[in-house]
Amino acid sequence: MGEPHLKDKLVRFIDFKDDGFEVKKHLGLVETERAKDRRSYMLDCWRDKITDAPSEFMVRTQIEDTDEWIHSFYYYNDGIPTEQDFMNSIADYLTFGTVK
Repeated sequence: MGEPHLKDKLVRFIDFKDDGFEVKKHLGLVETERAKDRRSYMLDCWRDKITDAPSEFMVRTQIEDTDEWIHSFYYYNDGIPTEQDFMNSIADYLTFGTVK
């Protein structure tokens, strides 16, 4: 099928769910004005023109053939939650416990 890459090569995993397209009722997938910029940003990251992309967008790591091959496996959310995030989580737990 191909030649394996070197074990110390960095592989890029990109989460491109915010690609600038939206699903519109009766139209399906529609390109927004942001799509061109999002695509350009992704390609600049891929081509190493942007090397400091946030990890929620791109993770660069070494992998083996037995490793997971998805962004979410390597992404570590190191952002500090806000007080509102905390309150929303507590509300979710309280609501979940009362539903029968």
